Amino acid sequence: MSHRAESVDFIFPEDLNHHGTLFGGKIAKQMSKTASIVATRYAYSKILLVSINNFTFLSPVNLGDTFRIVARAIGTGRTSIEVRADGYTQDPLGGVEQRACFAYFTFVKLSQDNQPLPVEPFAGEETEELKLVREIKLLSRKLQDVEE
Repeated sequence: MSHRAESVDFIFPEDLNHHGTLFGGKIAKQMSKTASIVATRYAYSKILLVSINNFTFLSPVNLGDTFRIVARAIGTGRTSIEVRADGYTQDPLGGVEQRACFAYFTFVKLSQDNQPLPVEPFAGEETEELKLVREIKLLSRKLQDVEE
């Protein structure tokens, strides 16, 4: 089974923000859904989204564009699955596809009574990308303790 998923959609007027580009919340929702398919396929179980890290917007997505999401598993923890999702925009009337955004999603595998379960270790070596994601998550945890 491939630990990868893709989705493609057209951008319609109801998807836009007040600037006339795709609303970031719509992007986050669709990327989260595509990433959750990857995590569910990896876990063969219920999963729960526990964090989104380094959600970065690189270019606008415009009315009439296609928006393609590619999500893939990049690693695991003891009970977690790390998924990277990239969003690409393209004018379907001949435009060049370009990366519009990316983010890292962490899901936890759950039992039927919502308790964390161990996941199968990720095949292959730990990549530099996964090491950086783990560093970002550590910094994020430290930020939880900062108050105004």
